[in-house]
Amino acid sequence: MARTKQTVRKLAPAMKPKNNNKENNDNKENNVKKEKNNHYNDQTLIPYNFAKAPISTIQYSSVLNIVVFSVGDILYSFNLSSLNEIAQNESLNSVSFTHDSSAIITTASKVKTFTIWKKPQNINDKWIQSLQVSTKLKILSSVLPKDNKTIILTDKTGDVLSYKLDGPDNQDGTELLGHFSAITDTQFSPCYNYLLTSDRDEKIRVSNYPNTFDINNFCLGHTLFVSKFIFNPSKPEIIVSGSGDGTVKVWNWKSGEVLQSLDLKQAGQAVDEVITLPLAIVNNTLYLSIEGKSSLYCYKFNGETNNLEQLPTVDLPAQPLSYCVVVGSRLLVPTITSEESTPLLLAFDTATNSLDQAFVEKINTHSFAPVNNLQSFKFLMKIQYKKYLTLNKREKADSKDDGEDDEEQEDEPEVQEEVKEDEDSKDEKAIKLRKMTVEGAKEQTK
Repeated sequence: MARTKQTVRKLAPAMKPKNNNKENNDNKENNVKKEKNNHYNDQTLIPYNFAKAPISTIQYSSVLNIVVFSVGDILYSFNLSSLNEIAQNESLNSVSFTHDSSAIITTASKVKTFTIWKKPQNINDKWIQSLQVSTKLKILSSVLPKDNKTIILTDKTGDVLSYKLDGPDNQDGTELLGHFSAITDTQFSPCYNYLLTSDRDEKIRVSNYPNTFDINNFCLGHTLFVSKFIFNPSKPEIIVSGSGDGTVKVWNWKSGEVLQSLDLKQAGQAVDEVITLPLAIVNNTLYLSIEGKSSLYCYKFNGETNNLEQLPTVDLPAQPLSYCVVVGSRLLVPTITSEESTPLLLAFDTATNSLDQAFVEKINTHSFAPVNNLQSFKFLMKIQYKKYLTLNKREKADSKDDGEDDEEQEDEPEVQEEVKEDEDSKDEKAIKLRKMTVEGAKEQTK
């Protein structure tokens, strides 16, 4: 199945008369965006160097009351009293529990696979690999529908595909929808009737599910990429989004209406110097981080207006990564391990508004298997910090030396191969391009 966004763009001149002036303007806009993306790779913003391997992915199961996380290629479980190695998966970049917690699913971008691990009888034993599926995707993230029969994967080209959990070990997947740029976050609505996807083109798309060609609406308002978004558990129609434009926005995602926009840039800071990352909402309080800052920013939702009211900022002993899990009243936040003494995991108690490091002491004092090539965690930064999804030429040259991100270097040959696609494939892409508009979506329902 041809999926790459470049092919769609190549079709554009054949679909309408060429406008040289418009093309020149587009080239200027693209050059401006490239300059901004290159700025995002400035190593002064986030340290690339890791003194030890960080926690690269983490999830919590309230059914089993365990936290599952990865350090390097090894997956561990923490049942709040003991720490156990439960699985090993090369290039692991995400982990998810099925809704009944009978299995976990890991994805690996470099080897382009997802793996299903069945729960053992003894929860402290190693989990049992039941299926590994080759996808041909450079997987960025995964979400699970409510039926526990499929998994939805996002690809770095902007496509979203569905795969069967009980299918063969080599699948093409079913294309659900597509974006023209890399997808930065994907989540189901609490009712599972909508699939929300955000991208580097400043928008959040709300698609009906499972009929994802039917676009409910867009949330438009950010001026740079959407870093991530989270739902308010108390009010499921409300989401909060972060962005590379330095703002945090509160939305009614069902209508696409912006309810509030907070600009967290300080005086004199440029529009692309602050990246906001909402982490979690607990008891109607929003907790977020700003890339490059060792702080936790706290805001309380006003119950009547849904507006955010600022609370005191909490200083942290390390810079948080862009993801966390909620365990009871605690936020478990992985960190950028730039020093040997940096704790792998922070436990912030929202009830007392303070750190509770005793809660995760077993993790922070454990001797994990050494990871020889810490440079490989540059890839983690590109995945978790959305500004690193697009590499500039300097980074590509560097990656050839250290052998990381081999999949990134495959992009150029793929672009050349697209020219050889047959007319049927081009027609298929034209249909996909039409489906990505609201008008095209309506045509599909007639």
